[in-house]
Amino acid sequence: MKTAFFGLGNMGLPIALNLLKNGHEVRSFIHRSTEGPEALKAAGGIISYTAVEAVKDADIIFTIVPDDDALMKLMLDEKMTASVKDGSMIIEMTSCSPEAVIKLADEYRKRNVAVLDAPVSGGVKAAKNASMTMMCAGDKEVFDRAKPILSQIGKKLFYVGGLGNGKMVKSLNNLLAAINAIGICEVANTVKKQRIDPDVFEAVVMESSGGSTQFKNNFKRIINEDYSPNFAMELMRKDVGLASMLEEGIYTPLSDMALEILKEGAVYDGENYTAVAKLSAKPFKESSEAN
Repeated sequence: MKTAFFGLGNMGLPIALNLLKNGHEVRSFIHRSTEGPEALKAAGGIISYTAVEAVKDADIIFTIVPDDDALMKLMLDEKMTASVKDGSMIIEMTSCSPEAVIKLADEYRKRNVAVLDAPVSGGVKAAKNASMTMMCAGDKEVFDRAKPILSQIGKKLFYVGGLGNGKMVKSLNNLLAAINAIGICEVANTVKKQRIDPDVFEAVVMESSGGSTQFKNNFKRIINEDYSPNFAMELMRKDVGLASMLEEGIYTPLSDMALEILKEGAVYDGENYTAVAKLSAKPFKESSEAN
């Protein structure tokens, strides 16, 4: 199947490579960085001169770009909308607002092009292993039509309702992850301060009420001060910000606090979002040095 793929970043590149492994033709173009396109080309992908050239004759177009603005500039350009093939499909995986994907679908409906709202979860490891969770929204028929190719890049496919629901479910899921992770960061620093054996603590918690996916995946990494990005700080902050907009008018002190902490954590952008642990570790390190 002929595909175009836009957004060859930490998540996008391994997804595109999995499409290649499954026998699809994958086209892209050089936009923000040459690193992703060069890696795609080395694996057998095709790098076009422009985005418009990349979409010509494509049956499916994948987009996983930074935000609303990047998506609108790329996909609502007049030359782009005129070049997308009649009857094709856009699988939109960006963590963006529900309004953005609805606007995209409204525009492409005029061209008889279906849009599936399909953000993903699981981080870089899941993207590489084709084990991502996908939160798919839009017409059920479009979801059913996309399933064969989605199952080649993701493991858990959920249909969550109409367009925009995918974006909402994704941001609210990440809000929960952020709140949980911030608590784990504080606990990990306390474990270190009190000189509790982290291996024993981890074993106890995983068999007790404090255990969670976040704890399982991140506690030991925080203890070891490993903040290599699986999901970068700036991306989590963006998603929590999107979730906060959905909560307008609701009393949400934990959500508000999580967003403020992630904003403070902007000094660690580029690292994993769990690098907020460095914020709560500061007083401990200062007191330790003083002693």
